[in-house]
Amino acid sequence: MGSKLFVHGSFKNAFSAKHIQLINLKYTSDYTRYLDPDYITTSGLLNNTYQQNEWYASVAQKYIPIKWWEVGLSTDFSYNKLDANLYRFAYPRRYSYIGSFNNNFKWERLTVQASLLYCYFDEHVKYFEGSADRKAISPTIAISYQPFTSKAFRLRSFYKESLRMPTFNDLYYTLIGNTLLKPEYTKQYNLGFTLTHESKYLFDNISIQTDAYYNQVRDKIVAVPSANLFRWMMLNLGSVQIKGIEANIGVTKLIGKEIAWNSGFNYTYQKAINKTTGQSSYNHQIPYMPLHSGTAHGSILWKALSFNYSFMYTGERYALPENIALNYIQPFYTTDLGFVYQNNNHRPQWKAGLDINNLFNQYYDVVHNFPMPGRSYRFSFTVNL
Repeated sequence: MGSKLFVHGSFKNAFSAKHIQLINLKYTSDYTRYLDPDYITTSGLLNNTYQQNEWYASVAQKYIPIKWWEVGLSTDFSYNKLDANLYRFAYPRRYSYIGSFNNNFKWERLTVQASLLYCYFDEHVKYFEGSADRKAISPTIAISYQPFTSKAFRLRSFYKESLRMPTFNDLYYTLIGNTLLKPEYTKQYNLGFTLTHESKYLFDNISIQTDAYYNQVRDKIVAVPSANLFRWMMLNLGSVQIKGIEANIGVTKLIGKEIAWNSGFNYTYQKAINKTTGQSSYNHQIPYMPLHSGTAHGSILWKALSFNYSFMYTGERYALPENIALNYIQPFYTTDLGFVYQNNNHRPQWKAGLDINNLFNQYYDVVHNFPMPGRSYRFSFTVNL
């Protein structure tokens, strides 16, 4: 069980048409309590509580020296702390400093974005040894090009380097955390295109987005469950290579004057291979990463009534780094339906909805040996006064 408090404030100031400033402030508080009657400690049943607080501030500037050139400069600071009711808990504190310098060049058919990101993380703990301080400089360049006169087709590509720090959950949560975790460094290469087409025949509008990508990841952070859903193991895989293709299709159609139909399809092929030499899982797909996955969704709107449909497919996976029969998880699919009636013409406005989840009562495990719910129903009613 848990609770969350979130407060956010934003201030925007336009010094001129060419110079804009944005300030953001945020405070977040997360409380988590875990009770486990099957786990006995010296003081009784397991009853752990965690309180995490974050203070965040950001100042961003945008300046337009020329109509085809935008310059951005932003600085971010955050302070995180994690407390718990545990004896000799680490009580970590993290100071994060991030600076970004961005350039956006935009011409009639060509857009180029180039940025440089600097990150520094300063971490302290009360007991034992915490995560070491980290810093990195990460460049990014992205290009979008319209090769033809028509704006319907665009090519795009980007190269990006990024640093992902382990979270407090990854590092310090009891039975989960691993203070020896290293940050995850990634180099991403992407090439794709977008195509939009309007028609008066079968569809009113169709859009296609396709991307092929290749990622090189050093010290990839993965989570593997152990005895139960609370007790996960966090570990680094020294080297992971990810090759993938992602395709998205969206279509819309207006039938007559009162019926609107839209649908979308997504397919992902992702081969994420452990390339850490010397490990028994060398050249194996990493845990819980399906090779094939996809979704389909659609909705029909008629006056105040709407019908929604969604389908999700997740291919075969493995629960542990070794791709052997013992760790094999079967593919699964789920189908959900939804009906919504919304009355906006009279006061008070109200909305009623019925959702049927896992329509065909499919048995499946998102996490190995922890089955998900079968068919379920949910009714909702909302009134706006």
